[in-house]
Amino acid sequence: MALLEATLCKDLGLPNASPTPPYIKIATNADSLASCLMPALVASEGVMYELIVDDQEHSAEWLRRGEVQAAITSHSTAIQGSDSASLESLRYIASASPEFIKRWCPQGITDEAIRTAPALLDSHKDKLQREWVHRQLGHNITTQNHKIPSARGFVDAALLGMGCGMNPEVLIRGHLTQGRLVALDPATPLDIPLFWQVNRRVAPALAPLTKAVKLAAAKALLPP
Repeated sequence: MALLEATLCKDLGLPNASPTPPYIKIATNADSLASCLMPALVASEGVMYELIVDDQEHSAEWLRRGEVQAAITSHSTAIQGSDSASLESLRYIASASPEFIKRWCPQGITDEAIRTAPALLDSHKDKLQREWVHRQLGHNITTQNHKIPSARGFVDAALLGMGCGMNPEVLIRGHLTQGRLVALDPATPLDIPLFWQVNRRVAPALAPLTKAVKLAAAKALLPP
């Protein structure tokens, strides 16, 4: 209600009667937050944000339960009562430090290497590593996992040789160019299409934010 009131006052050229700015809750995965959402939030002034970080396959559930007003999710189908807009795709690269690969994967991507080498996961919900391994080997393998719920911390862990992880290409591009990180298989990235879903009741009020999110995604991510 505060958001709608502030928007109406702005459209009518009236001063906002509320002493505090409107408050918006957004559910997002950590990688989208680090790569494209934060620049969009900076571009949108006059509101306060609370960010809920969850896996991209689960962030839409926050919107379904009515606990947030918008979400970045991998689900293309709009949640009931919401509008869905396609963003770009977030490209992930299975990558690790050169020292890590020399120690744990001297023979390349094998069942034994994947089974024994430490892996990096965002949380127990993170299925990206499992999906990439299945594409490589044709079957699932149980891995030994560090769980690091931070996009930047995830990259730092890979640089330090803690494990191999599915890192967003946009966050490690410089590290790959400089050789600080190496792709296990450069020919097989994993592209995850993302979508911006907004509660329809506040979609007009969030239109500037929606525009900013689309622009930031177009700059940071890849065409689907």
